[in-house]
Amino acid sequence: MLVTKVKEPFQALAWAYVATMKPSKGELEWQGELSVGPGRILLIFPQQYELFLEAWRAVQETGVDDTRLVLFAPRPFLQALKSKGREIRIPYEASEVGRTGLAKRKLLDRVKQVRTPVALDLEERPSPLGAQVAVKSGAVVRASLADCPVPKVFNFVVRSPSSSGIGDRVASLFAYLGFVDREAVTEAY
Repeated sequence: MLVTKVKEPFQALAWAYVATMKPSKGELEWQGELSVGPGRILLIFPQQYELFLEAWRAVQETGVDDTRLVLFAPRPFLQALKSKGREIRIPYEASEVGRTGLAKRKLLDRVKQVRTPVALDLEERPSPLGAQVAVKSGAVVRASLADCPVPKVFNFVVRSPSSSGIGDRVASLFAYLGFVDREAVTEAY
């Protein structure tokens, strides 16, 4: 893990700060299915390398157009990807994340500049960093792979059995949000 382990009192402070943040857009109304236009998709990757690779493989297997992707991950993880596609990358160093596990201003400014309508936190359990980046990105659709301790940070959550791997959950999230054909994802997984 690139980012140092955040001690529990600091993590509690980080979640308290995240609870004070208000999304810049109104609440999303769910009407059974969501189809987001051709805007960019901010992917907030796990901070553990093995989970990052598994999530990245799942994203690639969904066949989403890489020109739509914005990858937010530790710099060494993004450097390890074999080739750079047409996606936008927002790499960060451990020094750009504070003791509480929250991003520092310059890192948040880089995220805000991209302006994505969708932010997906691909951590197995939401972290203060992922929640903060999702909210500060300005995305209307903020989705997560698990429940967040702070209500209204994410307006879409994929709840899967603990036996489901991160790849299955990422593929399900992409299908439910309408980024890929649901049947194609079902066949692949």
